[in-house]
Amino acid sequence: MDVRVTAASRRSLEAAVQAGALRPELYFRLNVVNIRIPPLRERREEIPALTHFFHARLCEQYSRPLPALGPDVMQTFLALRWPGNVRELENTHKRNVLLGTEAALVPLRTTTPDAAPAVAPAERLLSLIELSRRAAREAEGRLILDVLRQASRNRHATTK
Repeated sequence: MDVRVTAASRRSLEAAVQAGALRPELYFRLNVVNIRIPPLRERREEIPALTHFFHARLCEQYSRPLPALGPDVMQTFLALRWPGNVRELENTHKRNVLLGTEAALVPLRTTTPDAAPAVAPAERLLSLIELSRRAAREAEGRLILDVLRQASRNRHATTK
């Protein structure tokens, strides 16, 4: 049997071996070819190209119109740390395309801008959970108002 294993880790495997968290024989089996891919925050020059690529691909994939991204979007994207790396950037665009609003162009979790770029701090970023809760509250509020209107604002008539 010929088996090949591809493994990825954000931690230093050498340090894990020294700390006793990883068995040395497993490390030597895994450490045949080592490829280091720097995090997105260390290769910011790729953010504009990735942004345009994901935006166009996802609009096509979900049969949505391809709206232009506002000028502040790229500035905000360049300022963020992107701890989720390219996957976080892609998911941000997926959320934008599916929700159809530039307000959805925020990372899945609140991240802070790096100190390096001289960019004005972005507004507080909302998580996907916060966005869905807000949408549910708004929908619930509209539904309650509709039911009250139908019942001529008689709360007791709404329970029937």
